[in-house]
Amino acid sequence: MSQTLTSLLAHLVFSTKNRRPIITPEIEPELFAYMGGILKAYESRLLDAGGTSDHVHLLVSQSKNIALAKLLKEKGVVLTTKKLYDNQLPEWTEELVESKELTISQKALMLLVDHIGNDLSRIENEIDKIAINLGQRKGITETDVEQYVGVSKDYNVFELQAALATKNLSKAIRIIQYFEANPKAAPIQLILPSLYGFFSKVFMIYGLNTRDEKTIAASLGVNTFFVKDYLKATSVYNYADVEKLLLLLSDYNLKSIGINNSGAPDASLLKEMVVKMIA
Repeated sequence: MSQTLTSLLAHLVFSTKNRRPIITPEIEPELFAYMGGILKAYESRLLDAGGTSDHVHLLVSQSKNIALAKLLKEKGVVLTTKKLYDNQLPEWTEELVESKELTISQKALMLLVDHIGNDLSRIENEIDKIAINLGQRKGITETDVEQYVGVSKDYNVFELQAALATKNLSKAIRIIQYFEANPKAAPIQLILPSLYGFFSKVFMIYGLNTRDEKTIAASLGVNTFFVKDYLKATSVYNYADVEKLLLLLSDYNLKSIGINNSGAPDASLLKEMVVKMIA
């Protein structure tokens, strides 16, 4: 008599909400046992499990009597790959640091996030690398980020924003010269959107009719760490000035991709732009 043998193996990946790093080694055994119990109720078996602080991988021997789609629909979410928004990265990163029983200064946090961007795995790897080198210390500083991640604490987009916010032309030029000598430190494609975002928020402050830092931070959806620089900018640029700056940044963004640009290098474009912004 003929006989049919069925073996269905599935690799399932589940993420925490908003990819928050909340899965610690201490809770993994209980979490995997709980997931195994759910699978058993659906005539399936958990063969192996593993993962990191924000997601788990399950190797499942699936029942031939229950469709995988049904199991996922009732007990999980079919794979979603939506990334965190940029303004969510600082909070996510700070929570990740806290989950490792560490702290991080606000400047170090912003340097790290700005340098790496929305690559969550790399952010975690860099934090782990810093943690190994902290010794007995529990606090991550901007010096640690500079030394172990490779981003300058003095010559970066945030320092350029601060220089422009106070019309410090000599400092702005020094930072651009650093970028020119270190092209990978801050390409123009990173610098211009960051500056536009900064002055867009300065522009928005004029419509809030308040100087309260917490109110401004909540209204703009930013960390209070940034608000002082925004307010400094409003003290040296009026509403019309900021409007002109935004138009200027848009113009140089076009030049950076070759429109109305006869071939000037990126550093020359940036120097020319900041002189016009501060003049």
